[in-house]
Amino acid sequence: MIPVYNTKPYLTRCLQSVADQTYDNLEIICIDDGSTDGSEQIVDEFASKDARFVVRHQKNGGESNARNAGLDLLTGDYVTFVDCDDWLEPKMYEILVEALEKNGVDMSACGYSKDTNEKIEPAVNIDLVKTGIWNQHDLMLYVYKRDSYRAVTGYIWCKLYKKEILQDAAKQWIRFNEDIVLGGDILYFAEAALNTKKAIYVDKTLYHYIQRGSSGFHSQDESKWKDMILTYQMLLSRLEQAGISEDILIWIKRFLVYRGEVVAELAFKNNNSEILKMSQNVMQQYKLEYFATNQDYPERIELFNRIINYRL
Repeated sequence: MIPVYNTKPYLTRCLQSVADQTYDNLEIICIDDGSTDGSEQIVDEFASKDARFVVRHQKNGGESNARNAGLDLLTGDYVTFVDCDDWLEPKMYEILVEALEKNGVDMSACGYSKDTNEKIEPAVNIDLVKTGIWNQHDLMLYVYKRDSYRAVTGYIWCKLYKKEILQDAAKQWIRFNEDIVLGGDILYFAEAALNTKKAIYVDKTLYHYIQRGSSGFHSQDESKWKDMILTYQMLLSRLEQAGISEDILIWIKRFLVYRGEVVAELAFKNNNSEILKMSQNVMQQYKLEYFATNQDYPERIELFNRIINYRL
């Protein structure tokens, strides 16, 4: 499924990379979320030439709203997601389908790269990951211990899911949270992980994650800053509620502090005392966990101490 909104310079490459997959039994659902830059015409052109494309045009409702609209159109046994400015290696779905079916797992995942105009930089796991089938604890530890396992990510797009793990007990689709502007995919992946008993990781770089200065995470829009923190607060609360062990939760707390630092720096730069104080409170709340997980990174602790003392 591909939510589409105003990414004309990237969209043709994205859609073509999906259409050119060596695994061709695809239902390619594109939700045009009110594009105004010509992206809406590009998806229609692909649909006119390839019957596998299913296109819906709607008023702009945000990425999570578009993804929810796409869920309502899905008919396949497996589900996967693509961001409309990214692109895929040709064998990505062939490899992920084979890995999922051969191993009888609920989810298969692959590595990715961060791409700019200048270079393609594959994410690299610093520590070795377990070969073979992962249980739920393995999956969550590798996803949330980000310093050690940088190619295993909590983003939704470099994975293939059995549809059952994206549904609740009543066989209804788990929905994306439309109140979250930034980071809804992270919350959604957590729900999928909580429904996953077995997963498999393919250590190959198959997904290309485009780094754009205009993307959501790079936004200077103050209305989005709180979501950077709120997303991980909600994630932490959800996993605590589900009884996930502290050896996983501590890494979420560590990253929550990192998000607090990012927002605090933005708030300080933009003279926003309210958001600065809120961010510093989050940093202080999980200071012990942050220091405990950054003993090998004294520069991070130094940065923490500098930001926690910002005043406006």
